[in-house]
Amino acid sequence: MPSCYERPHTSWGSGRKPNIQCSFNVPDEELISFADKSWCKFHLPMELDGVPSPKMNWSPEVGTQFRNDVLSRVVTPGHARGNDFSGLVCPIDIDFFARGPRKQIDDADFFGSQFLGVTSFSKIKFGRQTNFSRVKCAAANFQECNFFSGADFNGASFDPEPFLAATRNLFSVFEGLPAAEEGCCDGARRPCCP
Repeated sequence: MPSCYERPHTSWGSGRKPNIQCSFNVPDEELISFADKSWCKFHLPMELDGVPSPKMNWSPEVGTQFRNDVLSRVVTPGHARGNDFSGLVCPIDIDFFARGPRKQIDDADFFGSQFLGVTSFSKIKFGRQTNFSRVKCAAANFQECNFFSGADFNGASFDPEPFLAATRNLFSVFEGLPAAEEGCCDGARRPCCP
């Protein structure tokens, strides 16, 4: 029986159709029962209707293993699967730059993800389409990022300051965030709108 996660959104970017159900392919024996449903550890919410999930009581060791498992699922540029982290619920600090020697992430899809700790995407080069739509993040760092294609932050919920300091280009969508100074984001790879 697969994880009960179902993505409420069917397309993004330039017509790319994402997975509708859990993309993590967790074996059935690793699913977690909560609220009469089976969840993979990546989509398990912190709580539902005020009832805390088992994720609320994870030990530091389990949290560290979770972070390592998330980072191990980032695929190298050009991989056909892309990087689908939609719906991820990350209860701890995570630094995507720390994942290894390859610092580029292509087709990154974080739609609807929740990052409850400090989350760093600093110095990452996002190739092809990048989707941060409806992401909720307690504290995010996007310093020295490069978005080499479209980036969608529509409905994202976190402090806009890191975006105003991050490198971005004309193909990025930053709806719902404070408007940048007109003409500032000219596609150059430089900090923009300090």
